[in-house]
Amino acid sequence: MLHLRLSAAKQQAPKIERALAELPGIKRLSRAEGLGSDETILSADVHRQAADRVVDRLEELGVSDEDFVLLRADVVAPSVTHEVEGSDSFSWLEVLGEARANSRPFGRYMGRMAAAGVIAGVGVMTRNPILIVGGMALSPDLLPVSAACVGIVLRRAGLAIRALVTLALGLAVMILVVIAVTALVMWANWLPNEENFWVGDGGMRTLVTLHFSMIAVALAAGVVAMLSFETHAASAVGVAISVTTVPAAAFFGVAVGAGERRGSAALEALATLGVNVAILLAVGSLTLIVQRHLTARFRDRRRENRTA
Repeated sequence: MLHLRLSAAKQQAPKIERALAELPGIKRLSRAEGLGSDETILSADVHRQAADRVVDRLEELGVSDEDFVLLRADVVAPSVTHEVEGSDSFSWLEVLGEARANSRPFGRYMGRMAAAGVIAGVGVMTRNPILIVGGMALSPDLLPVSAACVGIVLRRAGLAIRALVTLALGLAVMILVVIAVTALVMWANWLPNEENFWVGDGGMRTLVTLHFSMIAVALAAGVVAMLSFETHAASAVGVAISVTTVPAAAFFGVAVGAGERRGSAALEALATLGVNVAILLAVGSLTLIVQRHLTARFRDRRRENRTA
């Protein structure tokens, strides 16, 4: 359930009130006098499935974005959710709002990416898979990946570009932190048998080897990313997404920081990271496209059944 609060001039308020009252999904519409002599406050409960239609109607009426706000409310009772005829099963407006909120490189996001890099980098250096998983669990790269998919599918170029830049900056910060930590460890001679150290020893090379299982994981992760993003369950599947990005980024950072004395492991890790990100974006976007198509078909079929 969403809650709408809107301020309008007194002469415009009746017209807006009538328009809102005619929309399905609007409940408990009320009006109150504002503090200003020429201001009226309208408020209403809005079913989340009707949010897109409400915002479109307000734009048609010339209501400025600064004059209304939609707030998400946690409904305690009743537990039954009423469907709104002609609407999707969830609000695309909410999905777009979440994408916008997660498409910018906030300090908290960068801090978590840096911390994830430290943990995963140490895990690669010490060949400790538990630490690598810990870095994956801490990494928030799911959010900009999903935001970029929303921007691509909804044709919001600015949103997609911002999200991709945020993702690139986060991964760059992670890699730079791993390089710095690795260089410090190597300089301080904290690793046993450092002269023979190679990042690919101990099975670590499998983290950046492109094979069918890695691609299958990336494909599944892209689907899960989009579905969890829409249902606000992103934290529950963060590891599934980061398994395709964090290990490769950490491996690349350690290889560069250690001076990579053998083979082309660093380049292979960078290539793996790029391929996995591309798969996540492609599959996440495709998932959203299919979902939009299926919900539209379900809505049309429901209309036909009701008119039959």
